[in-house]
Amino acid sequence: MTVNPHYFIGIPIPLDIKEKLIEWQSNLKEDLSYKQWTHEDDFHITVKFLGSVQSDTVKKLINILRKLDELPPLSLGLKGIDTFGKPTSPRVLYADVQKTEALNQLVETVESYAELCGFDKETRKFKAHITLAKKWKDHSLTVSIEPITRTYANESNPFKIDYVNLYQVHPAKNPKYEVIESFPLNGGS
Repeated sequence: MTVNPHYFIGIPIPLDIKEKLIEWQSNLKEDLSYKQWTHEDDFHITVKFLGSVQSDTVKKLINILRKLDELPPLSLGLKGIDTFGKPTSPRVLYADVQKTEALNQLVETVESYAELCGFDKETRKFKAHITLAKKWKDHSLTVSIEPITRTYANESNPFKIDYVNLYQVHPAKNPKYEVIESFPLNGGS
């Protein structure tokens, strides 16, 4: 039985922001107990996780996502570091991303296009973030995340996004994510 690859739609991260995220990771690695630190080529903002997808559905999705060129480019910015999970052993460490109306519009548009291809609508509230590390490895070791979030709270680092990618997941590789197709945000021009 062949297992279909997993896919997601995501926002790529510009080189200057990647460099900032690598610096943050480097500053935090000694103090935090994570099994997996995100490879710099895997930095992204997930817009829609699709899961296992058959090739004919991927083709249909690619065709409909081409309509994203009607949306304008996005201006985003980092807004510090935060976590998901227990404050003393958080399962995910991430760079927080400022939420904007244009980003909300992109997420809603991608959701509606994915629904047209048979994907379920996401029920969880969208949280724009860039994963820096995941899978807390030593549960006997705990940390207070508050000083870390305070240290990075005033980081803003604005950046512009003018395309969105469809990624395929390769769990056994590093980097894990392969760009299958890119979709420009041209504002209808």
